[in-house]
Amino acid sequence: MSLIDDIKKELPKEAEVDEILYEGSEVIIYTENKEFFTTSLPLIKRLVSQYKKRIEVRAAESILAPEDETKEIINATVPAEAGIKDIYFEPEFAKVIVHAEKPGLVIGKAGETLLTIKAKTFWTPDIKRAPVIDSELIRSIRKMLHKDAANRKKFLHKTGEKIYTPGKDVDWVRMSCLGAFRDIGRSCLLIQTPESRVMLDCGVSAGI
Repeated sequence: MSLIDDIKKELPKEAEVDEILYEGSEVIIYTENKEFFTTSLPLIKRLVSQYKKRIEVRAAESILAPEDETKEIINATVPAEAGIKDIYFEPEFAKVIVHAEKPGLVIGKAGETLLTIKAKTFWTPDIKRAPVIDSELIRSIRKMLHKDAANRKKFLHKTGEKIYTPGKDVDWVRMSCLGAFRDIGRSCLLIQTPESRVMLDCGVSAGI
């Protein structure tokens, strides 16, 4: 039985779970119940303590506030001094990404501003510091990354499945030294088994 199956058993029926997915090493619960989304913190704290994993509740796409409305709420809630530069949406992750000159003002004292945004919009805010110098190139790269959110979500879930798959005995382990070892810097190791390939470090030659 997987970690996700164990967590499902702990959730009440009224949670109206849409799906539970891995996001790398984290477990994300997507709910269609607005009340559960806003009141589930005590339960999640207990599950985190029980399983020793990071677990988070996010809203299913079906209950997210419209993007235009969410932007208006954010701009009305966050002080103008925060200097919001851009607001992006990742419906796949139920996240709204806010780039601001002063992230602390977006978060608010003890996270009060973030909690207000979540309660009114059901989006999960992800606050980033805006670059000091405005750059169209950086903005284009960020937008491209956000557009690829669906593929990232699939990748992170598959990665989580590998992380939480019980270990197996293997017939062999191969270590290939791709850098360092009689060299300064340029550290790089490739560890291979019949089940996996993992690269450790990927350093830069000190002579470059």
